[in-house]
Amino acid sequence: MNKNCFTHEPFLSQPEFGAIHGLQRPIRKKLPQLRQLCFTLAELVVVMVIISALLTIIAPSAFRAIEKAKITKAIADFKTIRSACNALYADTGRWPGIRGGEERLKNSFLFSKVNSLGEEALGWDGPYLEQFLERHPWGGTYLLEGQNNWGKGLPSELILEYEDFCYPTGPNSPRCGVKKESAFIIDKTVDDANLDTGEARYGFSSPTDFGRVLIWDNW
Repeated sequence: MNKNCFTHEPFLSQPEFGAIHGLQRPIRKKLPQLRQLCFTLAELVVVMVIISALLTIIAPSAFRAIEKAKITKAIADFKTIRSACNALYADTGRWPGIRGGEERLKNSFLFSKVNSLGEEALGWDGPYLEQFLERHPWGGTYLLEGQNNWGKGLPSELILEYEDFCYPTGPNSPRCGVKKESAFIIDKTVDDANLDTGEARYGFSSPTDFGRVLIWDNW
């Protein structure tokens, strides 16, 4: 049977000298038997099969754990951003965002006394958020959006959108959007387990955009 072997041959021992007929000549010790580390092809195949089986068992659990951590982080970020909005309103009497439009967090009153429209918030005492909260756990960008069609009463709601615009410079891509299964888990945890109604909705702006209402009827 063919073998894949790694052979190690030890160095020769240092010569020992003895006097023979008044002359000195080296007398070498007998070489030890060569040591071999060998694996048959069958043994290598068995090892590969075992490794493959372990990966098949472990990988799905690892991916589920990663996705669960993203969901937990997304829920925590929402609470942080909502608290920041309330703190801003307490100081200035104004909410971030643009009615009927979109605004990046970094361009809003949450980060700056002057928003993207050039409006100034009197009494501003921010910033109200840390810079790292611009990026959501799936690699996209958080976006503030003023919606006119989600309301319980007067328009318009302030939506936190988990946009599929890859942070920080794009492009829009499904790989940076929230997975629908994850969006449903969030919705089930915080809302009505229906991605078409309530405060959490999916696919309203693009196929993989996910949004949650930060403030109802805020204008």
